[in-house]
Amino acid sequence: MNKKRGLIALASIVILLVLIISPNYGSVNIFDKSTSSLNDVIDRYESVCVINTYNDGVVVASGTGFLYSIESTPCIISNNHVVSIPSDGIKVSFNDCVFDVYRYPFDTPYDLAILLFNDPWNLPPVEPLNVSPLSVEQQEQPLLLFGNIDGSGVLSIRPVNIESAAANVSVDGTPRPELFLTLKQPLLPGESGGPLFDSRGNVVAIATMNLYTDEGIKVGSAIRSETVFQMIENVSSPSDR
Repeated sequence: MNKKRGLIALASIVILLVLIISPNYGSVNIFDKSTSSLNDVIDRYESVCVINTYNDGVVVASGTGFLYSIESTPCIISNNHVVSIPSDGIKVSFNDCVFDVYRYPFDTPYDLAILLFNDPWNLPPVEPLNVSPLSVEQQEQPLLLFGNIDGSGVLSIRPVNIESAAANVSVDGTPRPELFLTLKQPLLPGESGGPLFDSRGNVVAIATMNLYTDEGIKVGSAIRSETVFQMIENVSSPSDR
C-alpha cells in the first residue's frame, strides 16, 4: 500500500509540474478546488488495469483497461485490438492482483472490447469507474491518460490535450468522425484501451490508435464515451452469458 501511495504521489507531482511549466497544456487550471481536484483523478488509479494477452506463456499483446459495471456485472473495458489476437488466455492486473478474464463474444466496429472475469466471485477490490460525456468546457482542459506504456506492467499517467472533438476515422467504411476525438499528442505503445479522465475524475474517452494528419503529423485518437454507451446498448447483459 505504501508503495502504491508513493507512486501516486510521484505521479501527482510530475503531472503538476508538467501542467505548470508547459504552455501547451492550456490556460485552464484543473487544480481549481472550486471545480476539480487532481486527487479525484488519482484516486481512480486503482481501478485501471494492465492487460496482457498470452500465447504459450509468452506475452503477445499488452494494453490498458479499466473496471466498469454493466447492469451490475463487473467487467473490463478496453480496445478490441489488444485482446483479439488468438491466444491461450488474457490476464488483467490491478496493482499486484492478477485475474483471468475472457473476451465477451460480440461484434463491434468501434475497436472496443468487454472482458469478463473467469471467476465472478473473485473480483478486484476496487470500484468501477464512471463513464461520462465530455462537456464543451472540458474540451478546453487537459485530460489525464493512464497507460501501460511499452507493456512495462506499470501504469503511467500523463496529460494529453484535445486537438479536435472529431477524428478522421471510418467505421465499416463509413466516415464517423463524431465517434472519436483527435489528440494533440500521439499515443505510446501500451496505452491502447487506457481511460482518459477529465478533471472531475470521469472517464470521457478511451485511447485507441494513432492517426496521421494531412501534413503527415502523427496524432493520437480516442473513442468518445458516447461511443461506449452505443456499444453497451448493442450487447445483451453480460450476466446472461
